[in-house]
Amino acid sequence: MTFPTMFGVIQVRVPDAYRGRVVGAMFTTSSVLALVGLAIAGTLTVPLGTFTILNVQGLAYVLAGAAMLVLLTRAMARDHVTERAAASG
Repeated sequence: MTFPTMFGVIQVRVPDAYRGRVVGAMFTTSSVLALVGLAIAGTLTVPLGTFTILNVQGLAYVLAGAAMLVLLTRAMARDHVTERAAASG
């Protein structure tokens, strides 16, 4: 998720009292996963080669983007139905 989108979702979804904790958890998780990814890529580059590692990384980005597109579309549709039901009664 890109940062503007992530912060927009956090501002809408997370209560004010928890927003700092959620942002902190998101950045901590992002940093830890970046280190894990670097360790995995660094370890596998020698046996598999740089080109293969970059292709796998690119494929992971495409799959993550497709997953976010599906998940966010479903969440937005669910919210639209919920807002419509709340407005009608």
